[in-house]
Amino acid sequence: MKKNKIESIQALRAIAALLVCSMHTATQKSTTEVFFIYVQKILSIIGSYGVDLFFAISGFIMSWIVLHENLSPSIREGLAFFVKRIFRIYPLFWFTLAVMIVLSVLFNGQITLEVKQALHGSVLFLLTPHIPLQYAAWSLPFELYFYVVMLVFICFFSQKNFMIFFCSWISFHLMLVVMSSYGIIAFQNFIFVNVVLLEFFIGIVVGYLFYKYPCASITKKYISILCGCVILISGFIYASLSFTPTTKWMFCLTRVLPAGLILYGVIGLELHDKLKVPRWLVKLGDISYSIYLWNFPVLAFASYIFNHSVFYQETAAINRFMIEMIAIILLSFISYRWIEQPCVRFSHRIVNKIK
Repeated sequence: MKKNKIESIQALRAIAALLVCSMHTATQKSTTEVFFIYVQKILSIIGSYGVDLFFAISGFIMSWIVLHENLSPSIREGLAFFVKRIFRIYPLFWFTLAVMIVLSVLFNGQITLEVKQALHGSVLFLLTPHIPLQYAAWSLPFELYFYVVMLVFICFFSQKNFMIFFCSWISFHLMLVVMSSYGIIAFQNFIFVNVVLLEFFIGIVVGYLFYKYPCASITKKYISILCGCVILISGFIYASLSFTPTTKWMFCLTRVLPAGLILYGVIGLELHDKLKVPRWLVKLGDISYSIYLWNFPVLAFASYIFNHSVFYQETAAINRFMIEMIAIILLSFISYRWIEQPCVRFSHRIVNKIK
């Protein structure tokens, strides 16, 4: 049942990246076009779910790798794992942040406060979720923290302690969330008391279920997708009606749980040969990280063109939306080929020396 590459994961990555990207691209525009206003409203509600899906996918992938490859504690394996993750995250982040800094200086004619903040060590090394200029990168510190947790597990814990370790980890964070919510502690670190960590955990649980029960009924996969979609749509309706502000626990119910259910169902269908993923969607999944990070540089450039071009100002909002989305995707293919892949190959050479 184990596959080297689960194509449905790539498809979900593509969908997640496109959701986030289209939300940013659409909501940035001021328009009086009735149709596009509806598009903006819809994307503003569903777009952010792409990040939730990304976190759950990350949890699944890491658990899938560890459960199938790391049988016993190994510092070498842990370092190899972390090196690959470092070269996956940082190079493209630094490159796109540099592009945003250059664009900011060129367009503003001066070094702004945001540029100075972007050059701070805590930003460059993703030690804070408050990232100036490259706003999409707010989620990367959560990813990095999760990789550090995985590093600790691989180095010091055996596979048999997998769920004990991660249940203890998420319980610790939930305790901090509850204590912080009720003012018991004044600890307000944005990462440690954020319920989005549950999305990594739900992905871990999905990976563990496939490892422990590989032959579970196919019917359960269909039911899982159905339940996930029903809860998710209900959450979207709830958010659009805005009866009350969304609480952390409502977030868990309407965002975290559906992410796990949909992930479990979709991957399960593919592993049971009941789902064939289109090649073009797999390719988009391959470049999903580039799509995610090139979003704001392209939008910054497009905004400059809009402010200095009467022709672009007179172009319909939906057409500008399509032009910018296509530009982001094309640039992402180039970025994947010339930045991401060389960095991955270089990381593999380092890993071979470590092992």
